[in-house]
Amino acid sequence: MSRRALAAASTLWLVFGSACSFTYTEVGKAVPDPSGLEIGVSTAGDVLAELGPPRVVRKQFDGELFTYRRLERKDRSLTILPIFVRLLYVGSGERRRDDVTLLFDRDGVLRAIGTRLESEEPEEGKPSSFVGAMLRSLGDFAYRLVH
Repeated sequence: MSRRALAAASTLWLVFGSACSFTYTEVGKAVPDPSGLEIGVSTAGDVLAELGPPRVVRKQFDGELFTYRRLERKDRSLTILPIFVRLLYVGSGERRRDDVTLLFDRDGVLRAIGTRLESEEPEEGKPSSFVGAMLRSLGDFAYRLVH
């Protein structure tokens, strides 16, 4: 096979044998600010009037739990598929989940407020960027080919 034909075949393989994917998902609107609510004074009706309907309502044996939640997720991936065997897959992403949780007693009076703003950081030893993850995966693949 000539160099030109080999270059053309390699280019076609890379173009048609690989795929990139970028996704962004957002569920829910921004969580409300519970600072206007008073523990022991505000009722479930007050909360619904001020904050609107919660995303999740859980019945407890001694009251109810309202949860307002927002989830944001970004994912990226690259896949190279020669014929039917996956040669390389690299993926990375970030997630952010915000929660406001309100606990009511049996009489519907607010007893506790919990807030959580959560950002998922990359685990120790893992690349934080898509390019870093791709280069690391290529390096691992090259090492396996040689050894």
